[in-house]
Amino acid sequence: SETFYIRYLSKMFLTLCLFASLTVYSLEALRFSPIIRYAGSTRNTNIALNGRCRMEMNAFNELRTSISKLVGTLIVSNILVSQAPINLLANAAVGEGDLPDGAMAFSKILKYKGDWEKLSENIKSRSAEISDEETQNIKRFLKQLANEYSDMELLGNGIPDAKKADEARRIAKDFRKAIRQCDDAASDKNFAKIIEIYPQTAILLNDYLSLLQDVPDEL
Repeated sequence: SETFYIRYLSKMFLTLCLFASLTVYSLEALRFSPIIRYAGSTRNTNIALNGRCRMEMNAFNELRTSISKLVGTLIVSNILVSQAPINLLANAAVGEGDLPDGAMAFSKILKYKGDWEKLSENIKSRSAEISDEETQNIKRFLKQLANEYSDMELLGNGIPDAKKADEARRIAKDFRKAIRQCDDAASDKNFAKIIEIYPQTAILLNDYLSLLQDVPDEL
């Protein structure tokens, strides 16, 4: 479909940008490697790095910081782009060649689960470098993730076992609450809190998915 075609092109563009950034960094690292080795072999770096040598090192450090921020932004943007068509498909009419509501909801949950894991790893490795723009992208994703409560509730209601259905709904509420806490933490740029909460949300999702084994295929 046109929507998936646009998503494919967007993800390809972001991926190319990511590879281009890493390539530039690698080439510059090779160019500066003699200077870095020279500085490392000298006891007094301040004496070793003077004049043009110091200017070159400063330029390399600035480039490394800029590319690190760019890579983080591209990763988050890639995740958000991958979610966009799913949200559009969720509104598609059932019975016109589209997936049933239950199958669509399950597909979305699995997709968000994988992207949430990737995002948490990115936050953990780059928490000190995340820009304001990246923070807003993270908050946007977390709001979308919290809204998955409706899909989790839909699937939970289809579980034949009443006890398991109640457990699924409880997990869905706990998951939404935890993700909203992550959203609040992102507003304060308290990324350590997000890293702390993530394992709890991963366990909740795994427990929830284990309850769906009894959901009818025709849901």
